[in-house]
Amino acid sequence: MKICVLAGGRSTERNVSISSGTRITQALREAGHQATFVDLFLGYDLSGVDDVNDVFADANLIDGLAISDAVLTDDDINALRTDGSTELFGPGVLEIAKAADIVYLALHGGDGENGKVQAYLDLNNIRYTGSGALRRG
Repeated sequence: MKICVLAGGRSTERNVSISSGTRITQALREAGHQATFVDLFLGYDLSGVDDVNDVFADANLIDGLAISDAVLTDDDINALRTDGSTELFGPGVLEIAKAADIVYLALHGGDGENGKVQAYLDLNNIRYTGSGALRRG
């Protein structure tokens, strides 16, 4: 199964999301799935990729990833994006999510828990884990 593990993002809980997403990606790959880690905000550079399905052959994990306990501000997070954009979805994210069999949401805080990302995925007919965009009571 091709799985896009979506983590990171623009939340103050970005670092814990990256840690969760990394571990989830590793566990899914150990279970035999083609899982790849994608940072919601930073995206994935597809410029050298001939077929978007090729990204699932690589876990896209950073070797020796060290997660900081620091709480990042909006300015700190914005500075991570080299193109100067502050859009929620980074480059290549939607293309990879559409190519996946399912998106595993490993997002924490704000945008990952308020339904915004889920609504965007719903509008693009992308399957994902967890609750939908609207709270059902």
